[in-house]
Amino acid sequence: MNDIGFRKKRVFAGLGMLVAAVALGFLLQNYIGPASQMWQRFVYIVAVLGTGISGILLTFMGWHGILYGYGFVAIIGSINVLPEILPEPWNRYYVFLYVLVMVGWSSVNKNKKNTKGNKKNKSEEQKKTAKEPAPGEQSMLLAYGMVNGNFYQLLRTAGEIRAYFVGGELKGINEKQVQDPKKPLRPIGKKDISIPIDGIRSVKYKEYSGNTMFDCAFILHAGKKYRFCPLDPEDIPKYMTFFQRWMQAPKNIEKASLQPKLLEILRKVHFAIGAYILLVSLCWLFLDVPYRLFSVLAMISFPILMALYAIFPDYFTVLEKTRSTTNISIAVTAVGACIVVTLRTLMDFNILQWGRLLILCGIALVLCMAALMLLTKEWKQKSLVLLYFLLMLVFYLPGTLGQINCTFDNHEPQVYQGTVTDLSISTSSKGPDSYHVDVLLRNGNELELETNPEHYASLSVGDSIEVAILDGVLGVPHAYLN
Repeated sequence: MNDIGFRKKRVFAGLGMLVAAVALGFLLQNYIGPASQMWQRFVYIVAVLGTGISGILLTFMGWHGILYGYGFVAIIGSINVLPEILPEPWNRYYVFLYVLVMVGWSSVNKNKKNTKGNKKNKSEEQKKTAKEPAPGEQSMLLAYGMVNGNFYQLLRTAGEIRAYFVGGELKGINEKQVQDPKKPLRPIGKKDISIPIDGIRSVKYKEYSGNTMFDCAFILHAGKKYRFCPLDPEDIPKYMTFFQRWMQAPKNIEKASLQPKLLEILRKVHFAIGAYILLVSLCWLFLDVPYRLFSVLAMISFPILMALYAIFPDYFTVLEKTRSTTNISIAVTAVGACIVVTLRTLMDFNILQWGRLLILCGIALVLCMAALMLLTKEWKQKSLVLLYFLLMLVFYLPGTLGQINCTFDNHEPQVYQGTVTDLSISTSSKGPDSYHVDVLLRNGNELELETNPEHYASLSVGDSIEVAILDGVLGVPHAYLN
């Protein structure tokens, strides 16, 4: 099966599940209101949150991520909900049974692993005795597993190719785990890979453009795909010899020829955009500037960055660090552009229905992810890029949609009379204090609204006050104190 094609199916299926989660949020919104019962909230949590988490896990973990997502949400939800809705003494019986099952499952699983490990060691010892080649028949290379991000030592034996795990991206290569090819091979461990030689159909050599950590990869087709990248480009001829009997004729893949002048220009453009984001953010946060103008100036910076990323894929990357000096990372700049918009939205507006706004964010997230997948190509070579896309959009969309909904709302406000029932200040060492006013409207509704320090100081419990409520450009109501 084609590795990129399979990954595409997983990603689109994951996006489909996110769309389904949004749809279920609309359909089951009556299950989460103040008049809803506990069992209805449990159904809502499993249906909406479980579907959303399963979609994300499916994208990055594969199809078993669906089981993990629903199982995690169902277990956490049940321990919080069932003791509340079950009558006495059944709720206590349930908690006892839950704890008993968890402890029992842990013990059984541990014993199963030990038994399985003993059987596996015996099997590996027998296999090693039967197939162990003479030291002169072995070859050794160090490689990077492009799919899972691990480092491997490749050795060829009489009947198989072994990829011994020797480290990961975070900790690097552990020299103690490197196998001496002149000594007897150690048994295959949990993180090691064994590829029977008889099962290898072909090996393909593929070159990559300048926006990856490695220049090329050797792709083994053996029922599933194994993608190994040489750590040292000088080892490529050794890899050719290592895989010679299965090698396909390499395709003439056109490698991007980076233009030094264009690269230098794009570096300056990226620096200018970063300075622009910093200047707009500082002015918008600390100076009395035209609000709508600076709202637009802040919101357009992230789309500009992503447009450059899509137009010049060989020069820009969303990853933080790469080994190539020809890449321009937009990770920090993009996150800065996203955070300031969301921060101002949280500081400036009293949004009354966050659930509706988050549903709109979910729809926009699916559309933006689909657009980025269609217009960019870096994610096809490193799936971690999809996680960066997701994180940036999670920061960007709530603030941007909130700004559009509230800043450009020209609806006539509906003014309601109310009474101040409580005043409170939330303090934080990591940000400015927030001033909260609890208001009881004459129609019986209660609202908790934020205001500025000056207005807060002029209020007392029991004061009459006017609350203005607007419908919002996107249909998400918001309010402010007159």
